[in-house]
Amino acid sequence: MAFNDTVDLERSLLSSLRSLSMCRKHLQSIKSNFFTSDTRGFIFEIISENFKLTRSEITETVFLYEVDKVVDPAKQKYFIGEWNLVVACQANDPVEVLISQLERAVIGRHMLDSIKDIVAMVEKGDIDRAVTSFKRSAVDMNVGVNNQAIVEITSYEHREKLIQDKIENPDKYLGIKTGWPTFDENTGGLFPGEFTLVAGVTGLGKSTLC
Repeated sequence: MAFNDTVDLERSLLSSLRSLSMCRKHLQSIKSNFFTSDTRGFIFEIISENFKLTRSEITETVFLYEVDKVVDPAKQKYFIGEWNLVVACQANDPVEVLISQLERAVIGRHMLDSIKDIVAMVEKGDIDRAVTSFKRSAVDMNVGVNNQAIVEITSYEHREKLIQDKIENPDKYLGIKTGWPTFDENTGGLFPGEFTLVAGVTGLGKSTLC
């Protein structure tokens, strides 16, 4: 599948979203950058807004009203024509498959655009900037070897619960006291199965502590 040739997939997905049950199940997983034309992007926007406001299926009457209200009269025929193609489209694949394929296409297009810029930087000898751009692109796509780290940074709910639990139940998180108040206060004590590194300048008392 060519990254820039996803028209049939986009129409199939929009056609599926004319169903209320499909909107309920999948709408939150679909992004506006799945759609490679203004007309299909507009249809998706109207379907989304209609569902948020009315929790009902999109109808042709609602769509035509929005087109008449928002779109330049000279361009309305293109939007209506696209709507008719979407309505006539028969989705052969499950919505989950369509979403997955469009997600991959978005990543593919992003990669191609990024590579062009990175190659230009490399040709100019700007290697550091090219590396930085490459890393940023990987983060934007949320793929690659650092994917787990990205999830950890952005998924903070479990950290919030852990902090709250430490505040409410401090005894659960205390280790073996060493007898040095400052050390115990800053570390919580020593914990089974952990490797503790004691570091400091010469003569501070590291060996005495050990």
